[in-house]
Amino acid sequence: MKQALIKLLERTLRSLSVKIIKKYNPTIVGITGSYGKSSAKEAIYAVVSKFKKSRTAYGNFNNELGFPLAIIGDFKQVSGKLFWIKVVLTGIKTILLKTDYPEILVLEYAADKPGDLDYLINIAKPHISVISGISKYPVHVEYYASPTEVVREKSKLIRCLSENDFAVINADDEFTKFLGKETKAVTVSFGFYKSSDVCINDFENDIERGVPKGISFKLVSENKILPIKLAGVLGKAQSYAFASAIAVAEILGFDIFAAKEALQGFKSLPGRANIIKGIRGSWLIDDTYNASPAAMFGAIEALAETKLDRKIAVLGHMAELGSLADEVHREVGKSLAEKKIDLLFLVGEKSYKIAEGAIAAGMDDKKIKKFSNLIEAQKYIPSVAGPNDLILIKGSQSARMEKITYSLMAEPEMARDLLVRQYGRWLSN
Repeated sequence: MKQALIKLLERTLRSLSVKIIKKYNPTIVGITGSYGKSSAKEAIYAVVSKFKKSRTAYGNFNNELGFPLAIIGDFKQVSGKLFWIKVVLTGIKTILLKTDYPEILVLEYAADKPGDLDYLINIAKPHISVISGISKYPVHVEYYASPTEVVREKSKLIRCLSENDFAVINADDEFTKFLGKETKAVTVSFGFYKSSDVCINDFENDIERGVPKGISFKLVSENKILPIKLAGVLGKAQSYAFASAIAVAEILGFDIFAAKEALQGFKSLPGRANIIKGIRGSWLIDDTYNASPAAMFGAIEALAETKLDRKIAVLGHMAELGSLADEVHREVGKSLAEKKIDLLFLVGEKSYKIAEGAIAAGMDDKKIKKFSNLIEAQKYIPSVAGPNDLILIKGSQSARMEKITYSLMAEPEMARDLLVRQYGRWLSN
C-alpha cells in the first residue's frame, strides 16, 4: 500500500512539474556528475540569481520525489504530516494562476541507477547541462555493470541537448572531457587544462602565520582575468565550481565581473572541505558530507599541499563502489603514503583496506590506527590533536564522520551552523 501511494505521488509531482515548465518556460541549468554537483549547483545559483529571478533545490533534492520540489515551489526541507499535500496544492495553484515564477531553474540530476536521468530529463530537459566530473571510479557504480555505464548514463544530460543548447564540461576529468563529441550542443570547457574555455590558474591553499585561511586562484576566460579569494575552505573543488559558474554566466550573456562579485560572497556548504578551528590549536578540514573516490583523492591532495606542521587523515569508507571497493580503498591508501601523510586513522572495518594500500606503498604501520566504530575513534583521536596539526575528516554519508569532527571542534557549540546532518533523525542515530 505504501509503495502504491509513493508511485501515485511520483506521477502526480511529475505531471505538475511538466505542466509548470510548459506554462512558464524557464531557462533550465542542469547539473550532474559523480562529484562536485552540489558545490557547482550552489555556485551557479549564486551567479544567476544576481541577474534574474532564479530558484535552485535545497539540500539533496535530485531524485524522483525530490527533483520536482524546486520546480513546483521554494521548499527547503521535507517536514510535517501534510507536506506533500502542500506541495501538490502549490503545484495546482502555480498552474491555474499567474505567479511570479523564476526565469531560471538550477537543478541537480541524480543518476543513482540506470534510467534515472531519462525520468528526470523527461520532466525538465535542460538548456544548459553541466557535468562536474565523473572519474575513473564513479560513485554509485555498485548499481551499474561498469564505470563506463555510469558515464553513459550521466552523458544523457548532454546527449539530450539541441544545437541551440550548451554543454559545460570538466576538461580535467578523463571520463568527461571527450563527452562533447556526443552532443549537438555548443560545448564549453572548464578546468586547469590550459586550453579550457574557462581556465583555472595560480591556485593556492592560503596560509597566514600558520593559520589556514582559504584558497585563491584566477579564472581566465576570453582574455579576461578574474582573481578569486574564498575564505574558509581548502582544496580545488570550489575552484571547479566557480569555473563552471563563470562558464554559465558567459553563456547567458551576463557580465562576468559582476558574476565574480556574486561569487566572492559565496559560502561553502557544510561538510565540503571547510576549515574549522580544532582543539589545542589544531585545524580541521571538515569534508564529511560524502566521499566519492575523486573527492577523496582531491581532499588528500589538499591536506598534503597545505603547509602546516603535521598532516593527519581520519577516514571512513566510501560506499556504493560494488566490486571496485577493495581496489579503490587500497588506491586511497597508496595516495596517502605517496603524499607523506604523517598519521592515518581509519574508522569502521569497511575502511581497513586503505591501510593495506598505505603499507604496501611504504607507510609505516605504526602511523596507522584502526577503530571498529565511531565511539572508539571519538575517544582516542582528540587526545592526539596538537598545535598546528591539520586534520582531514572524510567518509561517505553512512560513515557519519561529522561525529568525529564534532569531537575535535574547539567550539562544538557551533556544530549546528557548521556541520552536516545536524537535524532530526541524524542527531539521534
